[in-house]
Amino acid sequence: MPDIQTEMTKLLNEWNKAEPTITQSVSPNMLITNNVTRITFNFIRDNPGVSSREAVKRLESQGFKPSSTSSLITRFLRGKLVRMENDGLFATTNEYRSVFKATQSKPKLVAKVVKPASVAQVASVHAAPVTFDPKHILNSLSLYQARDLYVELKSLFGG
Repeated sequence: MPDIQTEMTKLLNEWNKAEPTITQSVSPNMLITNNVTRITFNFIRDNPGVSSREAVKRLESQGFKPSSTSSLITRFLRGKLVRMENDGLFATTNEYRSVFKATQSKPKLVAKVVKPASVAQVASVHAAPVTFDPKHILNSLSLYQARDLYVELKSLFGG
């Protein structure tokens, strides 16, 4: 019967053996070649003056959806990667660069809350008018400010 120390030594030696490393080389055939964005840009670059309709037709014959290619052409025009002259498309650069990050960000509309002014604030703003014109004063107020002015005047004059 073998002793425990001998068995442990055998086990550790097997464990510490270098495992064969698996390396994978990337061959040109393994690269993704169906990137419709790059292919559309390269097509326009390689065929200067081609119409967008012709580009869509020829790329459709290569298996790309017409809606995708026409949408990409519009994006290229907006992103200034492609320019249109006399219904022909011309690439403005030699290499494709992404236009999606730059065109996706749209400014957000933020509602601004207007704090109602008190009668004293309204009076200080309009303290020295050349002529007193109540309609001018009311037209310069927001709806909330006009309501607050109404409430203050009502409390002053009763009602």
